[in-house]
Amino acid sequence: MSSPGSAVARRVAADARTRALSFSVLFFAVVWSNVTGYRSTYPRIEDRLRFVASFADNKAARMLYGAGHDLATIGGYTAWRAGGLLALFAGLFGILGAARAMRGEEDAGRSELVLAGALTRTGAYLSTLAGMTVGLTGLWVATMSAALVGGLPLRGSCFLALVLLTVATVYVAIGAVANQVFPTRRAALGVSAGVLGVDFLLRIVADTTDHFAIHWFTPLGWAEEMRAFSGSRALVAVLPIASALLLLVAAGALHARRDLGAASVAGHDTATAHTGLLSSPFALAFRLGRVTIASWLLSIAVFAFVIGTVAKTVEKIELPQSVRDQLAKLGGIDITRADGYVGLTFVIFVFAIGLFVCGQLAATRDEESANRVEMLIAMPYGRVRWLQSRIMLTALATTACAVVAGAAVGIGAVVSGAHMTFAQGLEAGVNVLPTELLFIGAGVFLLAFAPRSCVGLLSALVVVGFVWDLLGALLGFPGWLLDVSPYHHVAPAPAKPIAVVPALLMTAIGVGAALAGAARFRRRDLVGD
Repeated sequence: MSSPGSAVARRVAADARTRALSFSVLFFAVVWSNVTGYRSTYPRIEDRLRFVASFADNKAARMLYGAGHDLATIGGYTAWRAGGLLALFAGLFGILGAARAMRGEEDAGRSELVLAGALTRTGAYLSTLAGMTVGLTGLWVATMSAALVGGLPLRGSCFLALVLLTVATVYVAIGAVANQVFPTRRAALGVSAGVLGVDFLLRIVADTTDHFAIHWFTPLGWAEEMRAFSGSRALVAVLPIASALLLLVAAGALHARRDLGAASVAGHDTATAHTGLLSSPFALAFRLGRVTIASWLLSIAVFAFVIGTVAKTVEKIELPQSVRDQLAKLGGIDITRADGYVGLTFVIFVFAIGLFVCGQLAATRDEESANRVEMLIAMPYGRVRWLQSRIMLTALATTACAVVAGAAVGIGAVVSGAHMTFAQGLEAGVNVLPTELLFIGAGVFLLAFAPRSCVGLLSALVVVGFVWDLLGALLGFPGWLLDVSPYHHVAPAPAKPIAVVPALLMTAIGVGAALAGAARFRRRDLVGD
């Protein structure tokens, strides 16, 4: 018979399995594709040195990936490109995991049931952390395995995986503290994400101004200074490990002293009422999500602007024949043109905004699972109008993200002097929308027919579809297999015209799925968590 602590740990691990698997697949795909892509694209040392001389020290590239080391080697390049990007996703994974496993359990009322048994509060806290280590271990295994499959040495592969694991662990600890300090999961997520954003901005400042001393004060900076595959510094790992332990001990102490449902920062129950955004279900949904939406818009604008400025640098690169052969698998576009580079990289925004749609579905599901929808539908609005308001907010916010991405990349290209117009940037942004409408419709359908697992299933669709298209193109999968992924039907606009027929088909499927979901939601019972 299992102990109460092990039962809680298994419950936490099982609850996070879809998210952990999706992130693990993403980590594997990104690392493996960078290893194999660099080897096949730049097979000779002369090609690699030319790449390093023309691109690696570009300030805009440093904004995205950090300052690279030993980029003429496959390992050094992988640690720079894959490690720099995945460090951000590792932080996001830690934040989401802490919020779900800690404050989410309290909000759903399950913590009281657990503590009513033989398990103490400290025991429950430690068991929750033990359950979360399963997902963290999955990230480590996925990263290490991808590097090994790509042909990199065992020691360096393990260390690269450790670098990303330290970032995820630190942000688990940051999220754990935030979930003790703030009264709601939404507030804890917002503050934790804000810390990650500040961390990223400080890393940008350090890498673009060569003030590398800033690295020693931030988790992303520590990851960069560990230098996987380029003179690995194992002692630097002491900093994130010690910081995570201190934060986790502090979170445990706060958890042991506070009442369930309470927080160190009290809620504003006695504050002056602000009723400006309480006039309808849509206004309420916007009020609850406006900070998150604004954060996504700002982040997307920054990244898109950077890509627009990088496009000017890419125009100066001389591509060897091996690179052109690889690009032929991805639609045959010319990456040395600004519009070709933007068209190729904008699939990342399709993926990123797809994750935003998943977040909006999670917020919608939280309203139902926390029993807040019942109060709204008791008013003269009805459940369908509530669902419509959520769909409308997600659609409008998604459209705003796409337009902002297109406008920002267009501005970046124009400011840097790249051969691309602002209108072409907007075209790239609009090209994102049909796939996102498909994801929105799929989310509504899953919410109606599989409410408890809808967020995990949609996240799997967004992540696995992206990975499938990426690996399938590189490995030469037949067209009928690639057609399974929605990403495969996204034309590399503005390098090529928007694929009108696939765009209309994805939009129609999304609308049909949303209508079917709304019809089902009208008839089914509300389902708690």
